[in-house]
Parts: sequence; structure tokens; C-alpha cells
Amino acid sequence: MKVALITPNPVLDMVFSRVGEELPGKTFFNGFTMRPGGSGVNVARGLKALGCPGTLFTILGGKTGRLVKELIVREGIDARTLFDAVETRVAAVQHDGREKRMAVSPSPFFTARSARELAEVIRCELAHFDIVFFGGSFPADSAAHSTLHDLLCLVKKNLFLDTRGEILDILFSIDPRFVKIGIPGAPEDVDGWQVPAALRQRADCLACAVSPTALHVYSGGKLSTYPPYGNPETRLYGAGDAFVAGVIFGFMNGYHDGACVRCGILAAQSAGPIEEGLGSIDTDRFYAGLPQILE
Repeated sequence: MKVALITPNPVLDMVFSRVGEELPGKTFFNGFTMRPGGSGVNVARGLKALGCPGTLFTILGGKTGRLVKELIVREGIDARTLFDAVETRVAAVQHDGREKRMAVSPSPFFTARSARELAEVIRCELAHFDIVFFGGSFPADSAAHSTLHDLLCLVKKNLFLDTRGEILDILFSIDPRFVKIGIPGAPEDVDGWQVPAALRQRADCLACAVSPTALHVYSGGKLSTYPPYGNPETRLYGAGDAFVAGVIFGFMNGYHDGACVRCGILAAQSAGPIEEGLGSIDTDRFYAGLPQILE
């Protein structure tokens, strides 16, 4: 099966490793790494590690975008890229083995023109793919919203979505096979997650709602709750993207929904070092645990 991964708003991740003490106004690092990032890029990285490489469709811009393009090529990720006048975002990630903090540079979103051009490229190639993944933010009031919504409506089978909820309002007009929803807020606000009405209308949709304290799974009209796949006290950047890669891996191998979710949890728990890029997966650990979750 062939996978298309659409992420219109990628990012350059700069990962800094902190050492020593912080002085007033100064933080000392022993080095940093640069990796291409963004939901679709990270999921593509995880799928490639699991032996299921996909094709990335994205919009890049400026000097940062050219650097991200070079880094994508270095990682061996197949990509179709369009260039925009808007500079690609930069994310600074600081960690010392436990603590991880991220700051994303403010940036306008891609232009509506680039969204239309990307949509046209994807339309021309859509028939060649068995699975289409869409991940990344685009505000509902952005000029590109209607273009991307129309594009998602064209996907008639195996549409996988990763969203913080900003596109749940369009689920009535599209037919996703899988939706991962990030739930912000305090634990007491999300533990009693209610399945949105739009998802209840989609009998074949596997929906996973991720909160700091639980993973809520809606499948076949039933709601189940799993423990969080990461440490709720220490956010594991990239675990969510590894989770999606694991779910797609399970789907590509013909597993049922429950096994796909367990593949996702295993992939998230097998997330590689942050320096290797968000969404990276320790394949030795993943494949060592795979027989147990399939029993």
C-alpha cells in the first residue's frame, strides 16, 4: 500500500542539549541538531523507520524552507515540495534528558495560492495512493481553509487525520478512516471526553483522543480508555506522531482496529531520541514488542 502524507505547514526543529547551570540571562548548550519537522514529516519519518515509506506533500518558504528541503532529502524521505514567499517556521526544543520545552517562532501561514497549487499537485497523483494522511494546523478562518477542505473531500477511502480539533467541524462532509485528536487543557477537563456527534455518524471511523492522562479510543460505536502512551509528567515530543505511524503500519498490515491502536501505542513507547527527529522510532524495540501485542 502507498501512503501520501500532506502537511502544509512544516517546521525546522532545532534541538538544543543543555549542560551545566543557567546563569542570569544565559543558558549554555553542548550542541544542537537540526531536523525537518511538522506532523506529516514526523509521521513520514516513523513510517520509513518501520519499513513503510510514504510520499510527503508540503509547502516550504524562504531560506529556512530550502534548508528543510535539504534535510528531508538527506533523510531519504520522498517529497513533493512547493515553495512559498512565507518563511518556514522554526521551533527551538531544549532538553536535558528529562525536561523538554518548545518555542515556535511566530509566522504567518502559507498563502492561499500555495494551498491551491499543492491541492492541484495532490489531485493529479491521488489515484496512486491507498492511504492519505493529513496533519498540520490551518485556522478555520484562513484563506486556505476552503481549498484544503475541498481537497480532503476528494479522498474517498482511507483518509487519516491528525488534528487538535480545529477541523472537527468539517467531519460531516468528509469520511475519514482514522482521526487522532489532541485534547488541550487540564486533566479534569478531558478525562470525561465525549465523542463528537460528527464522529458518531462515521461507523467505520477509528478515533483516538489524546489527553495528558488517557488515550480515548472510539471504534465500532464503542468508547474505550487506555493509559497515556507517554509519561504525563514529562511530555514526550514526537510520541504522538510515532503513534500515528504505528496505527498506519497496523492498517497497512491488515490488522483490526484494536491491534492498530496497540501498534500505535507500541510505536509511541518506542519513540527514538529527540535528536533523531520527532516521530523517530527505535525499530529494535518496536519489533521486539510486536508479537506480544498481536497475541
